[in-house]
Amino acid sequence: MKKLFVLGFFFISLSIYAQGFYFDVGFGFGPTIKGWTKIGDSSINDILDSVDTGDDTSIGVCGELKIGYGPFRNVPLYFVAGLTGISQFVDSDVKNNLPVTYRYSPLSVTSGLGFVFYPLPAIQLGSSISYANTWFYHSFDMRSDFAPTLTLETDVFMTGLSWNASLAFDIGALWKAKSSVLISVNYYYINNMFDDGSLGDWKSSFVGVLIKYAYRQKPKYLF
Repeated sequence: MKKLFVLGFFFISLSIYAQGFYFDVGFGFGPTIKGWTKIGDSSINDILDSVDTGDDTSIGVCGELKIGYGPFRNVPLYFVAGLTGISQFVDSDVKNNLPVTYRYSPLSVTSGLGFVFYPLPAIQLGSSISYANTWFYHSFDMRSDFAPTLTLETDVFMTGLSWNASLAFDIGALWKAKSSVLISVNYYYINNMFDDGSLGDWKSSFVGVLIKYAYRQKPKYLF
């Protein structure tokens, strides 16, 4: 973890010194696809099917920040250090009028290194690998009119690795400015281990649509 921050600071210092500064920040959301998340050997779908759930709400939000250096020899390639936060929610009531609610809401924060590349002036590709910390929470709330609510819950921390890839359209390419707005589709994959070893590992995929602001030095001779 400390090495990532040291490397990130190095990139920032190098960027400012060489005036090859790259920066972007974005926020977005996407669906929490329950079949894409596994706790041990069981997906969220398996858990919900086992209790015969009815209507549920499932959504995720994400935000990211990247700082880096580029371009290199007039090639639109930028090396970046990044910080990302992803929070997913599932809130589901059980069918058959049973007084049970299932809630699932992990929060992942990742920090790592990656790259951004422009194969075309208006197309941005990106990828990174990161160290991930996840606060994991899920619960079954059993309600009764005659007794206090009983909650069975898991509330633990996890650590592991994360990988992401992105494809974005750079609106700023239309006016050839250093500052621009991007519409990005990001894919995130997180693989964490429960620190207490209680449930094995936790694997989750998430796709989000983000609106991003970016500032970059552009190559002099290409675009």
